[in-house]
Amino acid sequence: MCVELRCAAQWANETWQAFKTVQVALQKGTGKKVQEVMTKNPVTVRGNTNINDATSILLTKKIRRLPVVDESGKLIGLISRANVVNVVLEQWKQETGNVDRP
Repeated sequence: MCVELRCAAQWANETWQAFKTVQVALQKGTGKKVQEVMTKNPVTVRGNTNINDATSILLTKKIRRLPVVDESGKLIGLISRANVVNVVLEQWKQETGNVDRP
């Protein structure tokens, strides 16, 4: 097994363990409501925002997901770092003709 796969597997296991720990803690209940802990006034983008601009926001604000809203401010979706990575990989595949990841 290559080093990268071992690291990815270890990270996934650690992430899963952290998630399980949080899940157990939450099952005990905190009594809080979503509105008490949510991000108020989140940074948003519109559907016609350039992907490079959205990526810049994700990176500079150090956030993983960005709400996408329409002209009236209604949520129409989310753009995530994973979405951006997939766009880059697809572009790389088209440009190189290579179906394997770089």
